[in-house]
Amino acid sequence: MLVRKLLDDGSMLGVCAGKALVRVDWDSKHKWSFEGPVNHDVDVLQDGRVIVPVALGRANFFGRTLGFTGLGTLSREGKLLEIWYPKRPLQRDLPAPPIRSTRDSQIQ
Repeated sequence: MLVRKLLDDGSMLGVCAGKALVRVDWDSKHKWSFEGPVNHDVDVLQDGRVIVPVALGRANFFGRTLGFTGLGTLSREGKLLEIWYPKRPLQRDLPAPPIRSTRDSQIQ
């Protein structure tokens, strides 16, 4: 896990590239995890919501295979609120991302 963001309350957000985003407190106690194809970057908005790139899969576009990334918005508790897709017309062709959000559970 790579620590990507130190928060004002001393907790940290870490990215396990392609697998999960994890929040731990100052004492490294697991707060929540968001399991899914997350990318290398993360940001926290002033209201506490978390923005993270999410791999959406690949689609055929005029004979070319394109990879797509969307932006996942998580609540301050790590629950998925929405995913913004940059290519809405192609959204129907993309596979659903394998995403699962957990809270107050141990990471195996």
